[in-house]
This record gives sequence, C-alpha cells and structure tokens, in this order.
Amino acid sequence: RSHCRAPRRAAQQLPPLAMLLAASLFATTHVVLQSPTPRTDNDYLYTFDGSCDGAQCDSFCGDAVGTGPVTTLTPGPLTVRWRVAQSHPPYKFRISLNRVPLTDDNFDDPANLLGVHTGTQEYAYDTSHEVIIPETPACEHQPCTLQLYDLYYFVSCANVRIITPSSASVAPPPSRLPPPPPVSSPPVGPRRLAAAVLHNVPLCSSDRPGSASHRTLVIPVDAMAATTDADAAVWTERLCCVFTWVELAAVSASHMTNYDSSTIAYSGTFQQIAAAAYRDICNMPMGESDCAGCPALPPSPPSPP
Repeated sequence: RSHCRAPRRAAQQLPPLAMLLAASLFATTHVVLQSPTPRTDNDYLYTFDGSCDGAQCDSFCGDAVGTGPVTTLTPGPLTVRWRVAQSHPPYKFRISLNRVPLTDDNFDDPANLLGVHTGTQEYAYDTSHEVIIPETPACEHQPCTLQLYDLYYFVSCANVRIITPSSASVAPPPSRLPPPPPVSSPPVGPRRLAAAVLHNVPLCSSDRPGSASHRTLVIPVDAMAATTDADAAVWTERLCCVFTWVELAAVSASHMTNYDSSTIAYSGTFQQIAAAAYRDICNMPMGESDCAGCPALPPSPPSPP
C-alpha cells in the first residue's frame, strides 16, 4: 500500500504552507462500511497498482479473503450503511457482490452490481443505500464478498453468507449453542474463527456452571479432509452441549484439554476424533451428568487405518 495522494488538480498553484495543510487533510481516513460488518474497521484501504481507478475496481479488498467477521443475510432488501471520513470526486459509491465464495474478484461484472449511490461534497458524513440481495446458493455455506468502492480508489469489504428461509428452516437444532455474540464482544480466537469461516463450523461459547468452564478439543486441519461441513457442524454442536469447544489448528495430532488442564490425545478423521472425545467425556464423573441432557451418541465410526 502506498500513501494517499491528493486529487490531481489540487496542489499545483498553492503556496507551500497551503500545500502542507492540504497534504495533512488528504492523509486522513476515507470510507468504511458500518453494516454489514466490514472485515476490518480500517477505512484507509486502497491500491495504486491500477486495479482500482475511476469506475474499475475488479479484484481488490485490501484485507485477505477469509479474514474478519461474517454477516448472515437473507435474500431481499438490505440497507447498506457506511461512513465517509473524507469525500472524493465523483462523490459516488458502487456496491457489488462477488458470488464465488472465498474469492475477491469480478466486482466489475455488471451481473454482480447491487447499486450505485450518489453522495455529497460534505467532507465527512454517514450515508446508506438500499440494495436487493439475490438468492445465492453458492454463498450459503461459505462467505462471499460484498465490496463498497468510492469510484476513486478506496474500498471497504464485508464477508456475507446468504441463507434462504428454506435453508434456515432445516438447519440442525442449536442444542446449547447461544445466539451469535454482539459486535462488541471480545474477538474470536483465530483457530476457532478458521473452523467457523472455512468449514461452516458453529462457534460455541457454552460454559459449565460453577468453577469449571469448558474443555477445548484441538483438531488438525487435515482431519477435515474426509468430513463434510454438515457432519463437522453436527459434531461441534454435540460437543458444545457438553461444554467442549472445537478448534482447528495446523498440528499433527489432536488433543483435548480438560477442566483440570490434563490432556487426552486422539487421532483419525474429524468425526472419529469428535466421537472418541465425546465418549471419553461421557465416562468422566462430571461429563456423565452433562451427557445426560445432550443428544444420544450415534454408533461408533470405524477405527482409523
């Protein structure tokens, strides 16, 4: 990223002091989404590599794809809100939706255009624009990208999943999973976020009443290779019911950390590890009572080769 440049017509005939003051103004921030929640609250994302200039900004979001929070939407009207911290000519904003999950491209495709908003020449202000979110089956299980572009070179992007009402109605029951945390909640650890975003695994925040809190089951990312997202979600919810959080990590072996900080090692696929951990928990003195109020355990999966 380079430093922000002033509009091309601004400084040719200004005296040195005026040029210094102008430069200090142009070094401030510019545009950031407020709703949907952006990947980052950084409102100074731009590029001078030529991909974002004028009406074109086909494949740039500033922050890496797959990072940041994910907002769940439903098809239909949506009011997109953002903050303009410094306006730029032509004072217009484009809203696009890339419909290929976990990619940042094709924002210039007319088929991905959601709307164009004409702003004002005020220096800083909040504004909004209503768009229609289309039914997008590809974005139900993995997040797609909504891009706000100010037709100058500044952008702000949000990760969005688009769930149709019929898809939401057949989702498995949440057992003891709490509602999603508010935006002001502490940030989710990167390993739990990786499980949630990359593999559609629900985030668990259930804690056992009393002095004990929760167990943590760390599973290698490679163990997901033979497991569908749907199966991973079912097992994550089942473990959440017995106060056990699932994390994906770049490790070679799985382990569960118990209430007393002791650990148990596991191996196999995601399902095999989860099932073995669940059975171990149900055979523990405290875990036995936890399992009594949770879904029955299915038959044992085959042992790993």
